Amino acid sequence: MPAEMVEAEIWVMVDEDGNYTVADTRDNLEAPAGLATRVLKLTVNVPKPRPVELVATIADEPATGELVAA
Repeated sequence: MPAEMVEAEIWVMVDEDGNYTVADTRDNLEAPAGLATRVLKLTVNVPKPRPVELVATIADEPATGELVAA
């Protein structure tokens, strides 16, 4: 069964110094004063998250121990 997809828009503003800002809407981007910028809109389709159930069994351990770097 194929995963249900959701479309996400990502807005990126890059200035002439190579610095960038990322936002969820174009209105949330703020251009730095005095620098030229370029704005990119990326649209990606990603699978919706689905619940994952994890089960773990923790074995008894000694009351004291030593952590040693590998």
